[in-house]
Amino acid sequence: MARYKRYSIAQSLFIPVRFDEQIIPGTFVHAINHLVDEVFELSIFDKYFSNDKTGAPAYNPSILLKIILYAYSLGIVPSRRIAACCETNVTFMALTGESKPHYTTIAKFVSSYGPEISELLSIVISVCGMEGLIGKKMFAIDGCKISSNASKEWSGTRKDFFRKKIKIEKSIQAILKKHQAEDKVASIDPDVRTNEEKAIQNLTKKAEKIQCWLDEGTEKLGSQGKPIKYNLTDPDSITMKSSHGVEQGAIGVAAADTKNQIILNAEVLCSSAESLSFSSMVNGARKNLLRANIAPDKVDEYIITADTGFHSVDVLKWIEAEKLNAFVPDKEFRKRDPRFATAGRHKRSIDRKKPAPKTKYFNASEFTFDPDKQKLICPAGGEMYVENRNYSNKQGLKGCTYAAKITDCRECKLRDQCIRGKKVKQRRVTIMYNSLRYGDTPVTRMIERFDAPEGRYWYSRRMGTIEPVFANIRSTLGLNRFTLRGKEKLDTQWKLFAMVHNIGKLARYAWK
Repeated sequence: MARYKRYSIAQSLFIPVRFDEQIIPGTFVHAINHLVDEVFELSIFDKYFSNDKTGAPAYNPSILLKIILYAYSLGIVPSRRIAACCETNVTFMALTGESKPHYTTIAKFVSSYGPEISELLSIVISVCGMEGLIGKKMFAIDGCKISSNASKEWSGTRKDFFRKKIKIEKSIQAILKKHQAEDKVASIDPDVRTNEEKAIQNLTKKAEKIQCWLDEGTEKLGSQGKPIKYNLTDPDSITMKSSHGVEQGAIGVAAADTKNQIILNAEVLCSSAESLSFSSMVNGARKNLLRANIAPDKVDEYIITADTGFHSVDVLKWIEAEKLNAFVPDKEFRKRDPRFATAGRHKRSIDRKKPAPKTKYFNASEFTFDPDKQKLICPAGGEMYVENRNYSNKQGLKGCTYAAKITDCRECKLRDQCIRGKKVKQRRVTIMYNSLRYGDTPVTRMIERFDAPEGRYWYSRRMGTIEPVFANIRSTLGLNRFTLRGKEKLDTQWKLFAMVHNIGKLARYAWK
């Protein structure tokens, strides 16, 4: 029978440790140490300190930056855990020179120096360019939904909060009535009474918090000017739909180069409309490319790709005004691609067994216009009269609204295929005069460019460029949830993770 030497990790040793020998060349730790000590200009933090003559010495920003970047690379995000590592982990001790900053000092550094962190990210990008890690061909832009340090329980419109307050008050009254009935009984469990009294206190605090906002707060308006859900815990966060359901959080937007997935620009968007960040992301990426000593003519030739979430009229107009070589598809681009004609066969068996919709309703394209009668003809052959010649929508498009006769719709055999809902008495159709999907418009020009072989080719490389970046940040680095609140603080934390991602590329491909 084989015999092995015994070993145990439950023991302590007193051994001499040289901190400089713990930072091994070619590793991620060495890359961080070299960048912070030799490349970064940390004098940008000096303006925040005025203790040159009086006051206690402050922790060197280089120490805090090193341990934060290294901790983020290990998936350690909370400042308390980072502070604990500085007291127990040899690598953290080597990076800090056995300094032991308090967790509040670490948290303040992460949340207070947004412009300086943005400047350091630009320096890392320029170093990546000097090391030849940027391909100078194409970069892709996309967003990643990340939960925030806020509960969706405290999200809602003014009407939602008003109803929530009434519901809480009813719960309080129900508990009080129960207590009044129990007071007549001799035996009452004291633990139950204590827990219920605590529940009343908590519910009362919640009701007061809601009432305070109802008295002083204002509703949050979306991109279309309509009220959207407001979060009392983190007003900058948004309610967003994801593959995990409805979450309270923000969108981390990034632009990545196609060669080595180097992040060229990163920012946090606190809005469900990703298109709002397109221009700032492109401008920031182009600025960082110029800083990385890439020739201006090469920057102008860059191909830019983005997902359908960035497709909007304003974005397309801005692309044409800036003369960018960009490909931003609309939501219908797969339906026009012949390669997706047989996509149904690749669905899961459970999806293929789902029954098809029972009713296919007529859309506007199935109504024909009779130029002789100057009327719109419905699929059943009935004439529709003009109801509104001056219709206009929020995009500035104008059209004419036609309505069918109530008597025609009442007896029509095709009613079930035309009108949705029993309460609707007649069908209305609006024909747009200057629809952006027809004629020579920014939308049609982008559709034509995108459907060309060049557009399809470059867009096919988009997913392989940007999605690995989000996979690395969320899965490998462990940023599944922001730990801070407020747009500026979230933006700083997102840029720190982008910096960790790029430094990892330097350690792997450039500084072996």
